[in-house]
Amino acid sequence: MAKGADVKGTWVEDIIAQLYVEFRPALEKKKIRHKDFHLKVLDRVRAVIRAKLEDKDHPPTDSERKKFNEQLNLKWPGLSEVEHLMTEYRRKYQKNIQIGTEMVIDDPWSMATLDTYPIPPEALPAVLEAWKLSVEKNLNFTIRDAKWVSRLSATVFRNHIELLSEMAGLYALNELIASLTGYPFNSRVIDRQLMGLPLHWYDKLLLDMKATSKLE
Repeated sequence: MAKGADVKGTWVEDIIAQLYVEFRPALEKKKIRHKDFHLKVLDRVRAVIRAKLEDKDHPPTDSERKKFNEQLNLKWPGLSEVEHLMTEYRRKYQKNIQIGTEMVIDDPWSMATLDTYPIPPEALPAVLEAWKLSVEKNLNFTIRDAKWVSRLSATVFRNHIELLSEMAGLYALNELIASLTGYPFNSRVIDRQLMGLPLHWYDKLLLDMKATSKLE
């Protein structure tokens, strides 16, 4: 992509939205400047580009290599484009917009939320265990996280609460990113991870970045 190329709808926007979710509290409290947030975006985008350059199984063509090297030398995406997307995401958070039939549900989960967001009784033990694990690790556990723990509680990870929590966190994060970017939620890559199917290195790299962000 050339300098100034639109990142809307690309893997780059996915990274920007992911980092916005990760750093939103600090951004709202002005504990991190927009310029510093932009540097975090650049670091993660460049990590992906470098991985593409080093891909030995599917080495880039000469033209792709040239494009990737140009991207590494540019401050791409630019600060103004990142700020424009941040404004868009902030507006969606503030309005608590509706996506399909579901509201953005990123408040902390507790038993008191069951009246509004019920969970099947058979899934509640898994949700409580995942909530307990999050408390012990000083991590956020939202209503959205609880929903995905509930949905996955009868899968292959039902007896492995840490793996169950990690997978539920990935689904929740990707669903939230889709709600912010306005694109349909596509879980096919995470579904493959869930069932132990092989992933392309590029998909695995992006998933590993998201799994790491949930733990920071």
